[in-house]
Amino acid sequence: MTDAALDATYLYSGNPDHIVTGYITYIRESQGLDASRVLLGSNASDSLSTFRINGSYSFQNTVTLSAQRFETSGTADTALYGGSPNSSGWTAEIAYVPTGHKESSWFPDGMNARLSLQYTAYDQFNGTSAHASDNNTLYLLLWLAAG
Repeated sequence: MTDAALDATYLYSGNPDHIVTGYITYIRESQGLDASRVLLGSNASDSLSTFRINGSYSFQNTVTLSAQRFETSGTADTALYGGSPNSSGWTAEIAYVPTGHKESSWFPDGMNARLSLQYTAYDQFNGTSAHASDNNTLYLLLWLAAG
């Protein structure tokens, strides 16, 4: 089977205090599942498409705001996906990196950190929009590294 993908990136960093990025990705997968069909009862073949577009704005490499739209669609297959893989929604994130701007960083030298809050809101999940929001998620992440 053949898979195809397309992606593009945009970066504006003309002013070091203001960085803007944008990404777009599309992936189309085709799967031959002869062995899975015999073992699991899946379809003989499936297709899966993924689309994502996101952008972010970073101020002084310290505070970053990001947003993403995502959509996944494909062949319904109970054995592989438990039904339909069709899902879509939005993700928003705010991140703080205290070491991003060295001149004003209060963080200890040799340490890196990232604190972020991310929310994902689904408008479709596993092929249905009914109760899709029951799968919405909120992540709080603290990442520390010594270097």
